[in-house]
Amino acid sequence: MAAWVRFKDHTLGYPQIDEQHERVVESLQDLCAAIDLGRPDAETRRLLDAFTRTASVHFSFENQLMRRSEYPESDVHVAEHRRLLEQLAILQGELAAGKVRSCGALAEFAKAWTTEHIQGADRRLAEHLKNLA
Repeated sequence: MAAWVRFKDHTLGYPQIDEQHERVVESLQDLCAAIDLGRPDAETRRLLDAFTRTASVHFSFENQLMRRSEYPESDVHVAEHRRLLEQLAILQGELAAGKVRSCGALAEFAKAWTTEHIQGADRRLAEHLKNLA
């Protein structure tokens, strides 16, 4: 799974956001690789926690950019961030409880984040920010 989540496929041409996305994708790749290789549950949980922190920091960064630029779609975008973090919290709980052994749920999250969120909501935000410059 890790091979299909590639940063270069998701650049938006707004350097600050692209740098953040690169860190998030790298963290996601580390997590997926550990799952694909069957690493111990403790390591997988640690990497999931790290990925969640990285995503949360990134979402906070974007939320600040939206507030400062008076982005008209900020309410919807912030709600997407909240939904994605809630999905990660559920996944963290399931992994900790031993309910998740495959990366199916993670694959769905990665697809939603990269394909839907970056290429949709984040692309519109980047365009908004570029138009202000």
